[in-house]
Amino acid sequence: MMYEDVVCGHVDSRELIISETEFRRRMGGTGSLEDEISVNCRKKLDEAMNCRFAYTVTGLKFPEPGVCDFGFAEIRSNNLYKNLKGCTNAFIFAVTIGTGVDRLLMRLGITSPGEHFITDAMASAAAEALCDYTEEIIRNNFRDGSDEIRKTGYDIKEAGSEIIWRPRYSPGYGDCGIENQKIVMDCLRGEKTLGIVLNESCFMTPSKSITAIMGMNYEKK
Repeated sequence: MMYEDVVCGHVDSRELIISETEFRRRMGGTGSLEDEISVNCRKKLDEAMNCRFAYTVTGLKFPEPGVCDFGFAEIRSNNLYKNLKGCTNAFIFAVTIGTGVDRLLMRLGITSPGEHFITDAMASAAAEALCDYTEEIIRNNFRDGSDEIRKTGYDIKEAGSEIIWRPRYSPGYGDCGIENQKIVMDCLRGEKTLGIVLNESCFMTPSKSITAIMGMNYEKK
């Protein structure tokens, strides 16, 4: 589905491949997705999740060191600048696994602290998995030259070149302040497309939501 120049979509929670490594990292190095209690938590999490994504593609310029100009806004960040330097375009995206997960965690926090701990770690890992899933959608759609990409108005393919993708980078990391969440949400119309709301401190509701910027450029083969 399209919301003007923003591509939106829904993902069946059962399609998400949660990383064992990411889950264990969130668990402090313990536990396994194969444990009986983890399997039970995954079932409850799948029932609660409403996995959605939204993304758009923008042009990208660098008016001065440490500044990334996306056309609609600038972000000042040396870390983001280093990540994106040399890219011609950026994909700006956000994902959420929904408010149902917040309600589930609130309930487990009262009824079962152990399940709450495991489910919270699993939900965070699921949000990262949804980011990975969305990245793959972006790469496949762009590589295929789909109508979704053409509708954005960017004709950025170059003959005889291959696409180079940069790692995604999220506001709130390094020197890229969390206040830049607002720039991403404004770009994606996040409240309308995903139901994500920012508070005064720029933290998101639903809590298991992620925003990111991923750069791309072309290199001659």
